[in-house]
Amino acid sequence: MADTNTKIKVLVVDDMESFRVRFKNALSSDKNIELIGLAKNGYEAIVLTALQKPHVIIMDVRMENDISGIEASKEIIKMLPDTKIIISSVIDDDEIIFKAYQTGVADYIIKKNAKTKDVLDAVYAAYNNQSPIRPEIAERLRKEFQKMRNYKDSVLMTLCILSKLTPVEVDILILLSEGYSREQISQTRHIAFSTTKTHINNILGKFNKESSKELIQMLTETNIIEMIKQTKSGQVSL
Repeated sequence: MADTNTKIKVLVVDDMESFRVRFKNALSSDKNIELIGLAKNGYEAIVLTALQKPHVIIMDVRMENDISGIEASKEIIKMLPDTKIIISSVIDDDEIIFKAYQTGVADYIIKKNAKTKDVLDAVYAAYNNQSPIRPEIAERLRKEFQKMRNYKDSVLMTLCILSKLTPVEVDILILLSEGYSREQISQTRHIAFSTTKTHINNILGKFNKESSKELIQMLTETNIIEMIKQTKSGQVSL
């Protein structure tokens, strides 16, 4: 609970007036909580935080853009690291939840389901450094960490395979990523079509892929093809 001599100063940030009013009414029902401001966007949140120094902020995640609340939270935590931020959202999105906790927020609530007691409990818990990671949130965080680990393992394995490609195979891989057909690659590199086909089959075999399209899609999604191009920039003779 809050110190009897100190009210918990709370800032509400939401671009929808209906939710600002809803949070205002919930917070105003508790005599130990002082609502110090209502902000409509991330910029206002940062300015009001600098001026008013709230103990707790209830921050909408989506305002100017899809993650503006998270971006504002990052700036606020850098500026005033002791400020506790509760991210609020109308949707239950695993990726946003993960990004929010990565930022260092104290809690995450689904505002359309949150009752007055839920809001007050979240504020008190954040203020007292007792915000729980609820079981359903913990499970989602675990899954996101697993996805990150799988992605990292995939990238490392891909980089290992790349290191085993010959310079010619790397050049052909770049041409494939730029949409060159096998015939065009043969003409560009002044080699026989059968030689080009052999090189491409060798590349696919090393990556254990069935088609060039599948391989290029994977390398593009992991941003590896762009890194290859940057590394080879000025060195590829076409």
